[in-house]
Amino acid sequence: MKAYLKKSFKKGFLLSEENIIKLEDIILKRISEKKPDKKLTFKVFREDALVYETAAGKKILEEENSKRNLISKIQISYQDEIVKFVLAFDKKENTSLEIEADEKDIAYLLFSDIKDYLNTEVLKFRSFEFSELKYERILLPFLMVLFVILTMVVFQTPKLPKQELNNLLNSDSLNLKLNYLIEYNEKRTDIKNPLYTLGSFFILFIGFLFFMATLDKIFPRNIFYVGKEIQRYSKLCSRRSKFTSGILIALIISIIAGFVVYFFTK
Repeated sequence: MKAYLKKSFKKGFLLSEENIIKLEDIILKRISEKKPDKKLTFKVFREDALVYETAAGKKILEEENSKRNLISKIQISYQDEIVKFVLAFDKKENTSLEIEADEKDIAYLLFSDIKDYLNTEVLKFRSFEFSELKYERILLPFLMVLFVILTMVVFQTPKLPKQELNNLLNSDSLNLKLNYLIEYNEKRTDIKNPLYTLGSFFILFIGFLFFMATLDKIFPRNIFYVGKEIQRYSKLCSRRSKFTSGILIALIISIIAGFVVYFFTK
C-alpha cells in the first residue's frame, strides 16, 4: 500500500554539526533495511547565490558560514523506486518533511524516527517571527488607546453639578470655598500619577511594536549552527545574558533604594 506523509514544523530550529550527522545516521539506518549502501543528497543554498549538492553530510560542516556566505537552506533528500523523501531546513520558512513510499510501514517508521528526533533535539525556538505579527501590531495599539481613554473617563476628577457650583460661588463662606479647592486639588493629585504611568507604558508599548524586526535579530528563530555562526551566535547569547542580568540587578537595586528612602523619610 502506497503512503504519502507531509508535515510542516512550526518551531524554529538550531541545526548543529551533531544534528546533521545524527539525522544522516537515522535516515540511512532506516533506508538500509531495504536498500543497503545508499547515500543521501544534501543540497545547500547560500546567501551569495551559490547552490550545490553533495552526498556527504560532513561536507556541510566545512562551510565557512560567515556573513558573506551564510547558509540559507539545507535540503536532505533521497529517492529510489521504493521510497522518496525530502527534509528541508529554511531560515525563512518552516521546516518541512515529505515522504512517499510504496510500503506504508517504511513511510511511517521513517517519518516517526525523523519527527521524534527533530522535536526533541533540533526544534527549540518560537513558532513565529516578531515582524510577522501584522494583526497584533494594528489591534494592540488600538486597544491600548481605548484603554487609556476609558481610564481617563472613569477616573477623571468629578465635577460639581451646576446648581451646587453656583451656590458655592454665591456663598459668603470662605472656608467652604477653600475646602472645595483643597479637596479638588487632592483628587487631581491622586489621578495624575496613574495617568502619567499609563501614558509611559503606552509610549513604551508603541516603541516596542516598531522594533519587531530588531527583536528577530536579537532572538533569531532559525540557526545553522556550523562554521562561524557558532561563534557569532554564542556571542549574541552572551550579550543577551549580560543585558538581562544588568536589568535585573538595576531593578533590585532600585527597589532596595526605594525601601531605604521610604524608611528614612516616613
